Amino acid sequence: MKMQPPIPDPHSPPGANHQVNSHELREWLGITPADFLIYAASLGVVVLYLVNNLTLEIIISVVSILLMLVSCYLGMKHDERVSKTTNIIKKISYPAYFLILLVLLYLNFTQWNIVKSA
Repeated sequence: MKMQPPIPDPHSPPGANHQVNSHELREWLGITPADFLIYAASLGVVVLYLVNNLTLEIIISVVSILLMLVSCYLGMKHDERVSKTTNIIKKISYPAYFLILLVLLYLNFTQWNIVKSA
């Protein structure tokens, strides 16, 4: 006997989805490929704070920026498998992460290097 899909509650708001799919869950838990690229770029910033070699710092900074750009490209794509709200949040959060990375890189080369050399 074939199971029938559940009948939606007539009192719920239009478009309400009471069942979270696995793609939505992965987005919210931060375990998508784009999120792992953000984590790698963030690790690069931590390493920058510990390194005192300018050439190595520039290389790590460029790699972190490239990782974050690829993360924005992958993460900001519209995904039909997730809700409209999640897609909107993705389009806001990935550029915000990129701006945070740029601010941290700026601080590394202007403020933190002064503190490390003192």
